[in-house]
Amino acid sequence: MSDTGRRGTALWPPFKRAADFACALILSVILIPLFAVVCASVLLSRTGAGPFYTHERVGLGGKVFRIVKFRTMDREGKVTRTGAFLRRSGLDELPQLWNIIAGDMSFVGPRPLDVEETAMHAARSGAGVYSVRPGLTGLAQIKGRDRLSDEDKLAYDIEYVEKTSPATDAGILFATVRVLLGPNDNREGKI
Repeated sequence: MSDTGRRGTALWPPFKRAADFACALILSVILIPLFAVVCASVLLSRTGAGPFYTHERVGLGGKVFRIVKFRTMDREGKVTRTGAFLRRSGLDELPQLWNIIAGDMSFVGPRPLDVEETAMHAARSGAGVYSVRPGLTGLAQIKGRDRLSDEDKLAYDIEYVEKTSPATDAGILFATVRVLLGPNDNREGKI
């Protein structure tokens, strides 16, 4: 990579954070009506709880944070009809815009793992994956998501960290849209 390319890539993380914040804030405001409809649908689906679900995940620098999603299961752990639609469409992930605003996440990066996935955390930590913010979508999500082994996901996460740039992120975002709008064979109901 040329010196100019390295300088451009080095400038990306601070600019990326500012762009993530601004875009997530704007989208959160624009999508208020959609949030209201989804909240009402979740409440009417009789989950027995509020419309949001939070769960501990590991993010930048190995820091634990609470990821926010729309609730898709009832108290018995069964996916509701509304929840199945939300997962299939990826709408259950929309509240993660708030995680992006808070600085816990980015639009693009390795997906944050559950805190209990200790073996994967050790591997990710050793490979430098926690040097970037986790993302709403990432390279592993567009390459097969749940069809991939943990080793393959880790390899894609490492590749992302090594190649992070505005062009990489733009390509992943466009590919995510294609995956979401395409057949369901590449995802488990969501990105």
